[in-house]
Amino acid sequence: MEQANDEDDSLRIGDICRYYGIGALSAEAEQVFGGYLHQMWLIHTTSGRYALKRLNPEIMARPEARPNYLRSERVARAAAAAGIPAVLAIALKNSPLADIAGSTYMLFEWIEGSMLSPSERDDRHARTIGELLERLHRLQLPDMPSLSWKVYPQSHWEALLERGSRCHMPWSQSFEARRQSLLEWNKLFEDASMQLRHKAAVSHCDLNPRNVLWSSGGQPSIIDWESAGPTHPTLELIDAALSWSERDDGQIDRLAFMAVIEAYAKAGGEAHAPIEAAIYGRMGGMLDWLEYNMRRSMDTVIFGEDEQKLGAEQADFTFASLQTLSANVPVWAEWAAQAFRNGILSRSEWIR
Repeated sequence: MEQANDEDDSLRIGDICRYYGIGALSAEAEQVFGGYLHQMWLIHTTSGRYALKRLNPEIMARPEARPNYLRSERVARAAAAAGIPAVLAIALKNSPLADIAGSTYMLFEWIEGSMLSPSERDDRHARTIGELLERLHRLQLPDMPSLSWKVYPQSHWEALLERGSRCHMPWSQSFEARRQSLLEWNKLFEDASMQLRHKAAVSHCDLNPRNVLWSSGGQPSIIDWESAGPTHPTLELIDAALSWSERDDGQIDRLAFMAVIEAYAKAGGEAHAPIEAAIYGRMGGMLDWLEYNMRRSMDTVIFGEDEQKLGAEQADFTFASLQTLSANVPVWAEWAAQAFRNGILSRSEWIR
């Protein structure tokens, strides 16, 4: 793990400790994996251990960013109040965000637990996720924004591809060769979004294996609520089923995929849209992530060299994931339909 010195101007640990009133540092801060957007440190103080997250400055410069973070933490607190194991940010002055020395931070109690690799996950974990998701979709919060998705016009993708070619980006030639596929995926998502806009639930919106820590006793803790808000429940269910059934080789394990959906249906969850539309709806988040990383890989003003390299890697990975999703829609839709039937049947037998 990398270490951060308290004197480092880019990470004012002493100022942060004083702001939160968590005592003095008792060891040097250790940088840990904080996802593909933000930076995370483990800090040891005289009052305990904490996870410190420094939010991505490019994201925080967007006018909608701060209201979105405040809303997402409100969802997390509602989930915790409903008995869902949500990890909450420490809030001061009625806000989970702290602006210190030009950066924005969130602070959390350190959770003892680990993310599970594909080889460590089994049907029990998949079923737990399905049950938690059904409970999340029962949350009722007033004053949530309307359900909406960002659909990029065709001209936006074409401009990015042309800019990538001019900048000689490593992804440029392969993306250009599949330009038509990219535009077709964008249209499939746009059409799906029209079918999905009529049903919304409040939820985590990113319930993948990186965002759940498991204790040694097998108890989950859900972290990283930054995306929380309104979503389409069936879209999120399909997204979770695919995330929790992905194997080391990138293939989708049929039994694990179905276990998430069966547990959701057995707990009372229903399908609120055609399954294929929900799968194509998943393309929206993937396309948004692709767009961001294409820009991130090219922008030398906002992003540093490490960020640009990560952007190029994630752009390649996301494009490949979109190809896989597109090729498997009919198969996954059939699995999901069967899993719903199994779950509903199990629920009926349990009731009797």
